[in-house]
Amino acid sequence: MASIVKTIELLIYEPIFNVESDSFEDACPYRSRERGRSLYTCRCKAGTEISNIPQYRSHINSSCHKNYIENYSFFKKEVIEEKEFNKKLKYSNEILTRKLNKKSEEYNVLESNHNKLESNHNKLAIAFKKYCDKSKKQNTKFFNILNDIIQEDD
Repeated sequence: MASIVKTIELLIYEPIFNVESDSFEDACPYRSRERGRSLYTCRCKAGTEISNIPQYRSHINSSCHKNYIENYSFFKKEVIEEKEFNKKLKYSNEILTRKLNKKSEEYNVLESNHNKLESNHNKLAIAFKKYCDKSKKQNTKFFNILNDIIQEDD
């Protein structure tokens, strides 16, 4: 027999901000006679799950939830600040990553230029050594000829 597995999506209940009263208020997430309702959890107390309107009404009347709503801006303040801080960190991380990539590209170009210059330097050093060796041989021949001429004159 095949078993049926149903995944339950657990949503977080969030109160709505009322601009006129400058406070947070409860708003029922369910409509009357709605089918296939989502399961909500409230952060006021661990393990609180709401799946229908009567449970919702019972929950919002609890003292724990009322205290949570009264101090919601205080509880949410840390979360909002952390989210803003995370945004700033992500932004700075992206900036630094881009700078690092740019510097890495510059480094690769400089390294290739350095390798080209080093190979040119090695070629020139070999050519210069050959030239010096050739010059020494010619100089020695020239000095030998001069010495021979000087000795013949004496």
